[in-house]
Amino acid sequence: MTRIPEKIIAGLLVLFLIITVGYQVYLGVYGTIRTETVYDYTVSRAITADGIAIRYETVLGDRPGGIENSIFDDGTRVSVGENIAEFYKNEQSNIGLRRMRELESEIRMLRDAQDRSVNNFSTADMLNRDIKEQLAGLTKASDSRRFYAAADIKNELKSLFNKRQVATGQVLNYNERIEELESEYARFLNTDADSYTVITQAPVSGFFSRNVDGYEEALKPDIVKSFTVADYLSFIDAPKRTPPTDKIGKIVTTQNWTFAAACDKHNLDAIRAGQEVTLVFDAVNQRVPAIIDEILQDKDEDRIVILLRCNQVSGDILALRHTSAVIAFNQYTGVRINMPDIRFQGDQRGVYVLDRNTVRFKLIDPIYEEQNFILSRLIPPDVRDDKYVNLFDQVITRGIDLSDGKVIQ
Repeated sequence: MTRIPEKIIAGLLVLFLIITVGYQVYLGVYGTIRTETVYDYTVSRAITADGIAIRYETVLGDRPGGIENSIFDDGTRVSVGENIAEFYKNEQSNIGLRRMRELESEIRMLRDAQDRSVNNFSTADMLNRDIKEQLAGLTKASDSRRFYAAADIKNELKSLFNKRQVATGQVLNYNERIEELESEYARFLNTDADSYTVITQAPVSGFFSRNVDGYEEALKPDIVKSFTVADYLSFIDAPKRTPPTDKIGKIVTTQNWTFAAACDKHNLDAIRAGQEVTLVFDAVNQRVPAIIDEILQDKDEDRIVILLRCNQVSGDILALRHTSAVIAFNQYTGVRINMPDIRFQGDQRGVYVLDRNTVRFKLIDPIYEEQNFILSRLIPPDVRDDKYVNLFDQVITRGIDLSDGKVIQ
């Protein structure tokens, strides 16, 4: 009977020794404070994807016979009710109609110039400044061979000079010149009124484009809302349709549009909804800013579909439908924090930093986030801010029982 308690006591002593030794081993392995110096890190990535453009578009009527007069350039904003296409019987009608448009423009310009409710002596200095700016713009346009821009600047300069003549008193008004132009306009109108036809007026307001590709009805935003990944891929992978040639054009009714891009699933780690990116198209001589609106995936598909929201419009952009694009993720530079090193105080994310022999909790100010790390905002070198993690801080990567203000012996 006396040997049973001795065995129990011996067993407890052995268990105590095992726990004590194990705890010391644990402290030796995990209890030691380990730190890592944090540095700046730059994220810059781009992927190439095939996709389709999705817009609200209204196709205009059939194209009649005759010679077409281009009233608007592609990408021009038009208002409901405006004449958007004119066709005439022969080249003589063409010449007359173009002259009528020039007369309309000049009459409107002269009337604006002599409107004293807008142009008076007090605006002379402002007009001089505007003229100098336009002259500088004309020089730049000429140097870069952007002759289409030079033509617009020439018209603006002409208008400014006319206004300056009135504002400085060199010309009282342009009534006599306006009467001459109106008389010439009337002669053209009487001669050519029945030799050309105004085909249609804009049924809606929006951006005009001559490009009609046959997808206008199939790829409206309200229709594609119910699309699956497979539905998008069927359009992206399909051969291009033969565009109709009998339509006058179309009007894109809103500035906002979507580019649906397909790419491999392995790109998922670099993209997230709400991310700002830049689209680069071969056929468009401009970089198009976009925001990732949604990421669609299906376990049965090897590719994902990224829906990118855009609002930049030009004639070249409106001509896009089936195309490839480089999706350039915006470049971010910040302090890199690995996910396992992040700690929480309440709902605030941060890291523990060893400041000499004292533990400090510093917040993260995230500017970019991936699955394995976060970039925290860089604090300028001339700014002292101990609230947020900064370059060269000693971030604690291993340690137990950490707390803000704890002194490490």
